[in-house]
Amino acid sequence: MNQYESIPEELKLLPQWVCHTNKVPFNPATGKAAKAGQPDTWARFVDAVKAVGNYEGIGFEFNNNGIIGIDLDKVIAEDGTLTAEAAEIVSMLDSYTEYSPSGRGLHIFVKGDIPVDGRKKGFIEMYKAKRYFTMTGNVYGELTTIKERSEQVKQLFDKYFSDSKSEKSADTNNPCNRTAKDYLSIGLAKDTVFKALWNGDYQSEKCTSESEADLALMGKLLYWCSGNTNAAIEAFINSPYAAGKDDKHTTKLERSDYMKRTAMKAMQGLTSTAAGDDEKFVKRFAKGTAEIQEILKNTQPHIKYACDDKGNGELFADVFSSVARFNITANEWFVYDGRVWLKDVGTMLVSRMAKQLKDELLMFSVSIDNETQKTAYQKHILKMGSRAVRETAPELPA
Repeated sequence: MNQYESIPEELKLLPQWVCHTNKVPFNPATGKAAKAGQPDTWARFVDAVKAVGNYEGIGFEFNNNGIIGIDLDKVIAEDGTLTAEAAEIVSMLDSYTEYSPSGRGLHIFVKGDIPVDGRKKGFIEMYKAKRYFTMTGNVYGELTTIKERSEQVKQLFDKYFSDSKSEKSADTNNPCNRTAKDYLSIGLAKDTVFKALWNGDYQSEKCTSESEADLALMGKLLYWCSGNTNAAIEAFINSPYAAGKDDKHTTKLERSDYMKRTAMKAMQGLTSTAAGDDEKFVKRFAKGTAEIQEILKNTQPHIKYACDDKGNGELFADVFSSVARFNITANEWFVYDGRVWLKDVGTMLVSRMAKQLKDELLMFSVSIDNETQKTAYQKHILKMGSRAVRETAPELPA
């Protein structure tokens, strides 16, 4: 445990920890593989440290909640000196920095944002989501806190990645290029029709022939692969449904023109994609970290609200009332898209807001001066459940 004492408290409080062996991440609580972008496969810091004896080390998963990681690779000479570029970056960011496991690189943590989940070029990498850093707790320099460096992060990103416009455009508009497997995993977990087609149970979905089933599965794959036909075709070929085809239909499947024609036909009926729906949520409903932190700073939630489900609900209402309200007459949650109030079917959007609030509260709690209040409130936050928050939020007109 002493090895990791210097890791900033605000990182320790976030449930975004894994253990790793040969750089492969694992959930220390279950022993199963951890996955980028899937918080339910991660664990708490204490769980990672407790289990680290069974692995090579621990790691922190980035989750697009205001923490940016900068990886400087092979920038430390044998005599311990930094390259000129690395020294400039470290000085510019002036935030918590630690040695990488090799001792030849640095990991820097700051608060800010970048326009994409991550980018790599030469010796430098920058990430805000769908990536994890191995953690050593071996501090470079003297800073043990994570600083707000929004402007510096923007300057750094523009300096090293502004010449990758076409790459950035493809990455932003088509997240499947980097997260196809993540989206497919989510789809198989949430979309029962997709799961049935994927496993070859197409009769239950009223497909009368394998050609109809091929088209139906391709349509689902294009949605979850965000319109990326190559990724959809590759996933189709590797699906249990494809593996279960007889020789005649396998030969048909192996014709490249057949798969391309099927994808083109399915594309004609594609009206939305998983990545597109995610982007719409961010643009239409999500509040930024800076906005929520400002609200929490002004309200001082650890003082204003009771540490129970009712208090959690009232806090949620005060933070998100401009975009989420419960209609008692309809017994439904509604979300505001900037023009009209829309029913939140299955409370999926409100659930994401509740999860976001919990993460933001953990970040806010670090600023509480009174150590007794801070410790008590952090324990309360970790026990918060998004369902309880949703169900106890005051009914407001929508």
